[in-house]
Amino acid sequence: MKTLLSRFPIKWRITIWTTVILFFLFSFFAVFQYFFVKNWIMHYEKTIISEKMREVQAYLSENKAITEKGIINSKHFLENIIEKNEFIQIEDKDGKIIVSLSNDLSTDDLPHISNPNQITSVKDKSDHYLIYKADIADSSFKGTVELIRRLENYTRLFKYMSIMMIIAVLGAILLSSAGGILIANQILKPVKALSLTIQKIKAKGLKERVPELHSKDEIAELSHIFNGMMDDLEISFNKQKRFVEDASHELRTPISILEGHLSMLKRWGKKDHEILEESIAASLYEVKRLKDLVTDLLDLTRIESTRASKEIFDPILIIENVIKSINIIYPNFTFTKNFTEGSDIRLFGVRRQFEQLIVIITDNAIKYSKAVEEIKIVTEIQNQQLLIHVIDYGEGIPNEDLPHIFDRFYRVDKARSRANGGNGLGLSIAKEIVENLDGTITVKSELGQGTMVSLCFPIVIFS
Repeated sequence: MKTLLSRFPIKWRITIWTTVILFFLFSFFAVFQYFFVKNWIMHYEKTIISEKMREVQAYLSENKAITEKGIINSKHFLENIIEKNEFIQIEDKDGKIIVSLSNDLSTDDLPHISNPNQITSVKDKSDHYLIYKADIADSSFKGTVELIRRLENYTRLFKYMSIMMIIAVLGAILLSSAGGILIANQILKPVKALSLTIQKIKAKGLKERVPELHSKDEIAELSHIFNGMMDDLEISFNKQKRFVEDASHELRTPISILEGHLSMLKRWGKKDHEILEESIAASLYEVKRLKDLVTDLLDLTRIESTRASKEIFDPILIIENVIKSINIIYPNFTFTKNFTEGSDIRLFGVRRQFEQLIVIITDNAIKYSKAVEEIKIVTEIQNQQLLIHVIDYGEGIPNEDLPHIFDRFYRVDKARSRANGGNGLGLSIAKEIVENLDGTITVKSELGQGTMVSLCFPIVIFS
């Protein structure tokens, strides 16, 4: 059965199982109801015949009619007490019939019993009878009273009930099947929506989603998980696509420069020592730029998809260590520090990324501060937030460029950025790191006056 059902689609398996279960439940209830009513009516019929027997016995006893003559004289009472389809007969101890009365009941083939003082149910051909035989006795007479009641209405009722049960069972099969199909359709409706969405994704792309379900069942949870998975997949796909597009766009220029120098050397430049040296130097510079560009692109991708373990760390200590390291590389620069004192501040995130963030912001400030070689770093605490300000007194950024400085490969002055070794990815990487640390980054700048980069992070421990 299980193997056979497994060949059917889920819809029909649910329909079959639902139909079978509902059919058996309905059939069980119908059979139970049938026998309950049958036993109840039989008990009622037995009560009627038992009451009549007691009434006859009481009449004969009270009227001192338990004699052959008295019984014959009681015939009128007996005629009044028996109803349609009933028979009463009184015999003496020798089996002689004293009185035999019938009301619309043929006496030719009536069944009789020999055991007295009990009610017996007897089926004879198509008829059903209740027979009650009881002893009557007096000082001068001994005999039996036999009451027979044909259960015509009882038989007819249960004949009709049997027909109705068969019709009801057939109807139950049809209703169960219809109910099974309805239930299967309702259950599989979200699954069909999920299947349709997957087909649309295959045909149209990753933007399709399963319609939101307002129920709180397992199917709704599955749809929610699927939509979440598709959101993550779309983000991942778009990042990968953007990475390829960005890499293709930015790699084109240095590769073209390298190709130009190498083509020139191949044609005639290698014979001119000065041109050879110049081309080699330019090529090495472009190779270094390529290396830096690839490193930055990989860093950016790694940060976007990072699963690195997070921890609680001391941001002030990291800033101080970064400044010490950078000061060795740029000894002419003055680093002014104004840190929050007497506080134990901790942030939660990836320590290495925070260190990289401070390096990027500080390095940017140094690159564009050739005139005034001073960098100021200030920290302050506001509303359980750590604010870090990196201030330079360099060239500044035009107002029209400020909205775009976090875009990938955006350079305020392309010639100047190229000369400084920039590729327009530094602030993009910085922004990704800040978002990973649940922080914010803002930039204020005035052309010719300098720039202030402000970082804001939630504090997890502060004392």
